[in-house]
Amino acid sequence: MKYSRQLSTTECAEPASLDVTASDELFAAIDGQTLASGSGDWHLQVCGIHPDAHGCWLQVHLHGREELDATLLVDPREPAAILREFGGWLDSASC
Repeated sequence: MKYSRQLSTTECAEPASLDVTASDELFAAIDGQTLASGSGDWHLQVCGIHPDAHGCWLQVHLHGREELDATLLVDPREPAAILREFGGWLDSASC
């Protein structure tokens, strides 16, 4: 028995926009950062960034002595302030 398979060609979809967004910049600035606190070092992993009219909803997972998840509304143009806030929160939390 002879097997034959015919491949058809289809048009390729238009490539996605290569414009860098505020969400892209926020992700690049904070994903993978290590935050030092009184309870030890924490590794920050961005799980999602969802823009809305008031800023961006940021979903993160923190790996440290414990595993923590957080979702908060942030200004995507202020990654340094976001990292400071997380650091302060971790220092004041009983983690």
